[in-house]
Amino acid sequence: MLRHRSLEPFSRDHNQGLNLARALMLGRPDAVRNVREAWEAELKDHFDEEERCLLPLCSQTSGARLLAEHKELADRILLLPHEPEVLGRLLESHIRWEERELFPEIEQSASP
Repeated sequence: MLRHRSLEPFSRDHNQGLNLARALMLGRPDAVRNVREAWEAELKDHFDEEERCLLPLCSQTSGARLLAEHKELADRILLLPHEPEVLGRLLESHIRWEERELFPEIEQSASP
């Protein structure tokens, strides 16, 4: 999918997030450890950057959803290893929403 260049770094990060989500849903033995490590190394920063850069460009509804889903995902990551499959489904759903709905919304409404 073609993205505005300012959104490309977020989309690239999403590829890694989808890999983590899939590993959680499949119950891979190293999935929980990998998600915890990714949270500390990059995911937490990814969420912060999205909120800092993208939230001002979101509609009120999309902005509220972005914040709510980031909070739920962060809370569930801290609860690992509890319900890793649920976290995987939520993470995948969140990334798909951003890619399919949020980013196109921003690309249409924001100035270059």
